[in-house]
Formats: sequence, structure tokens, C-alpha cells
Amino acid sequence: MDFEAIVNVSNLIGLPVITLDSHILNKIDQDFPIPRAKLSPRCLTCSTSKPITLAVEFKRVNLIKENAFLNKVTEIGFSTIVLYNKTPREPVPDQEILPIAYVFKRRISIVLTLFHEREGNFWWHGDVFSDPESEIKLQTLGLSAKDVTNLEHEGAFDKFEVISRQLPGFPSPITVPSNVPAFVHDLRQSHFKECSWSRAHHYEKKYGSTRKTPEGRWFAHRAWKLLARAKTLLDGLDVPFWISSGTCLGYFRQCDIIPHAKDVDIGIFATDYKKQIVPAFVARGMALKHHFGRLNDSLELSFLDISSGVKLDLFFFYEGREGENRRKMGKSSAYGKKILWNGGTQAKTGKKFKYTFPHFTLCWTEFLALKVRIPCNTLEYILANYGPDWAIPISTWDWKSSPPNVSPNGEWPQSEWPEVIRVYYPELQIAKTQHKI
Repeated sequence: MDFEAIVNVSNLIGLPVITLDSHILNKIDQDFPIPRAKLSPRCLTCSTSKPITLAVEFKRVNLIKENAFLNKVTEIGFSTIVLYNKTPREPVPDQEILPIAYVFKRRISIVLTLFHEREGNFWWHGDVFSDPESEIKLQTLGLSAKDVTNLEHEGAFDKFEVISRQLPGFPSPITVPSNVPAFVHDLRQSHFKECSWSRAHHYEKKYGSTRKTPEGRWFAHRAWKLLARAKTLLDGLDVPFWISSGTCLGYFRQCDIIPHAKDVDIGIFATDYKKQIVPAFVARGMALKHHFGRLNDSLELSFLDISSGVKLDLFFFYEGREGENRRKMGKSSAYGKKILWNGGTQAKTGKKFKYTFPHFTLCWTEFLALKVRIPCNTLEYILANYGPDWAIPISTWDWKSSPPNVSPNGEWPQSEWPEVIRVYYPELQIAKTQHKI
């Protein structure tokens, strides 16, 4: 069987491949262990017409092993092509041309994806369209780009543990993720988008480096440390987040932090809120600065990093429909497209504000050497929040009136202020501590 043959060859030369094919993984996870008679190499692949997906860490593939592997695969009757990352959609500075996959074909097709380690300590793989000759190469195997679904976009994975399983009917063990359900979940959300270094270079050439002052360098370093700590805490709580507002603008425009922003902004879906967030952040040296709104309406948390004085804002996002506000105010309006929105509260007046975004999904990127999420359609997100002049730096910004997507959203009744407008003053405590020192 073709799948068995590739696994045998890889094990023979000491290059064990990881089985990532969701069809096979789901079948193994559901059926293993089962009687020998019910599971065979053919059974694992008999009901799929798509190419089987495998992977291997690129750092394990040296020239000797690569040649031995590809030669042996050819000897046993497979046709082979190699896809390269020659023309990526967003080139990375100083990145060499990398192989991104080996594709084999005998009776069935097998795609061996190459995982490359990134600075953020995660695995990345390229997409089929980064090889300008991919369609011609694939046609020699009777395939097209749409058949190689696992390479339809760049992907990113946290490094995961693998285990070896000896399946009935297989002479060699196969290597699979140790937590199959978790991997299959991550596979569906693995879409990666590279920061546009060409856009960042153009911005720097026109407006100068974002880190040309000592203050800019200091803030960028502190912001990176704060974002890294927030990532560790939220990942530990299994709370998905993305970089939002000014932090997302800096990423999209400059591939960097905006030095005069003075804070770090994060977006979280309200449905992912967990009550452990506040105590977890406080325990790691971040004092709660304010707590606005409530879970079902305009929740916003702000923390102050005790060590640096840099602020971290957590904005919670809600699903809605265009035209909701007009209907709430008694004006006739049909519900329109799905939207996402987050709220804002003015502490001294109780006024509420609403920031509306086109509905979006999340993708991965690498920012400040961290694997973090961004809205997949980042430009649409930026345009909503900053308008068509987003590429021009400005020094003044009023959160209540400057964003083009902001609108009034009523007021909190004064009777509710003790619950929905909670303001703390950690700066005073920091000042007292520094004065004592």
C-alpha cells in the first residue's frame, strides 16, 4: 500500500514522518485499538480520494537523508515533485528559497509537508502558490493546486508532541500527534499570514524608523515583554485573542509597535471570557486599572504593568447585525450583514460608544517574534478603525470621535455605575513604591 510504503521508507532511513491527514487521524482515534482483522493499511486510505497529508521537521532533513529518501521512494515506483517557496505572497527579508513539500504519486497521492521553525518557536509551512511552477509540476502527477488542500495557504502550528503507534497490519510504527482531537482542531485554524515587510520598508523610508529614539526603543521592548506575558497567560487559560486597535495598526503598517501609542491592545470574543483572567493577570504583576461594562455589554478591561507602567487594554467583541442600533432607537431598519463590535465607556459621564467592524475570522501571524492572531482580512479591519488615511502617522487621536467606525451607544444609568464603571489608580501605588525606594 502506498501510505505504508512511504512510512516504511522514512523509518528505514531514520526520517520518521508525522501523519497529519485528518481522515486517517480521525479513523485511528475512533477505532484504535481494534481487532487486527478490522484494520489494515488499505482500510486507512480506502475511503479517501484526496492526497494523504504527512509532515516532517525540515531541520531533520539534511542533504544526505533527503537524497536517500527521494531516491528510495523513486526506486519503489513513486513519481516525485518538490515544491519551493520561490515567490511568497509576502517575502521575508533575507529568507532563502525553501522547499515546502514533496508530493508523491503511485496509486494514490501523498503530500509530505515540510515544517520550518520560526523565530517565535513555532512550525510554519508555505503554500502551493509560492512556487510559480506548482501547477505544471502537479499536472505531471495528474493533480492541480486545488487538490493539495493542506497547502492552499501558509500554515502555523505550535510545536506539538508526537507518539509512535504500532497498528495491526503495519510492519512499521506510524508517528501521530499525541493529542489527535486537539491537533485536528488546530489544523482547521492554522491559516498563517505574513506581515508585509515591503509595506513596512516603504513606511520607514517615507517616515523614518519607528525605533529611532531611545523612548521608541524602550517602549517597543516593554510592549514586547507585556504582549509576550499576556500571550502566555491567555494561552494558558485557553482564551483566543488577537492584536487589536493601535497594536494591529502598527503590525499592518510597520511590522512593529507604534512607539507613541503607549499601550498594547488585544481583542477577545466575549464568548471566550473567563473569570480567571483578572486574577491571573494581577498575579503576574499587572494591576487592574479599570473594569468597564459587563460581560453581555461593552466589557473592557485595562491593566497597568507594575514594572514598566505600560498599559494593556483588553477589548471584548460581540456579534451583531447592521441596523441594530436604529431598531433599538425605534427607527425602522431591516437587519443587515453580520458585524462584530466592541464597546467603550467614558468614565466621567457614563456615555457608551460602539465600534463596528465587518465580520471577520482569525489567522496567525508572527509579530515581535511571537505567534499571535490577527483578523484574516486585516486591511478591512484597519480601514474600519482608522479610515483610508491609516498609512499616514498622526500624533493626536480621540478615542470617542476619531475612529470612523465609532457611534454613540447610549449611557449607563448612574444607578449602575458602581458595577459598570470601576476605576482604579495603580499609578498612585507605583509612585508611592518608587518614592519609598
